[in-house]
Amino acid sequence: KIIEAFSKTLPGQIHFASLNPALLPSPHVIIDRGGYSEPGKLNLQFNRGQFRPSFWPLLAGRLELDTLEIDRPEISIFLPSSGSTPPVPGPPLTHETVKKHIGSLLSGAADLVGRGRIHIEEGRLTLSRDDRIHLQLYQVDLQAVGFDQVLQIDLNGTSTLVQQMDLRCRINTASLDASADLHAKGLTAEQF
Repeated sequence: KIIEAFSKTLPGQIHFASLNPALLPSPHVIIDRGGYSEPGKLNLQFNRGQFRPSFWPLLAGRLELDTLEIDRPEISIFLPSSGSTPPVPGPPLTHETVKKHIGSLLSGAADLVGRGRIHIEEGRLTLSRDDRIHLQLYQVDLQAVGFDQVLQIDLNGTSTLVQQMDLRCRINTASLDASADLHAKGLTAEQF
């Protein structure tokens, strides 16, 4: 039922070596050697994860995310090819239109999180375009929390561009409005 619920929410493929459900101390499922992929967009691989459903909705027969914890995942995001999409006519880009665009891109993640929490420890995130790595983030810790139609994402780690970065992003799922604060220090000389 868990895989079926996520498959309805996510457009990609979910895979795993094994799922080990347990009832104590609270209902949860341990996921071994799992992952998720959307060809040409996203690839996520991890050795171990833990999914905890919300208890009261579970008693009512509904599966809702309470907590998803993933240790040391490898996440690759594939950006569209630089020449693959012609410019789309429309209004000029403004601060407000960019915020709405980011909000709409992350609205699927907000639907998945709902009122739950996703926690990632010591992950690695790679952004690439045209088979070329543009940015890598190391030792990434991410926490996404949903509440009152808001998804809050806190991300921190090191990268190929800076020694330390902290990003806090808030997306209102009703208005698709997004805001973010980025703090970075220690520019590095590494180039791709």
